[in-house]
Amino acid sequence: MNTHQIDITLFSSESCPPCQALKHRLSLWHQDHKNLLVHFISIDEKKDVAAKYGVLSAPTIIVFIDGQEAIRAAGYFSLDELLQKVERYESLF
Repeated sequence: MNTHQIDITLFSSESCPPCQALKHRLSLWHQDHKNLLVHFISIDEKKDVAAKYGVLSAPTIIVFIDGQEAIRAAGYFSLDELLQKVERYESLF
């Protein structure tokens, strides 16, 4: 039984085409990983939340494990590599 919580948060902007592509791909991936939480936060609408987490640009993905930041990727990054890391964490739990 999984007693650890993994949360993936994508900070994005409506005017950012790569952000929208990441959002779509992350949504598809999440269909096979329903035990994880995935959140989408617009930095345009939720500037306070973005500031709280030190998000200065979009896209940014932060992965939290049990409420602690474990992975952060911003700007140009490989979503596949990030999700492989998440899946490795998931397999440990």
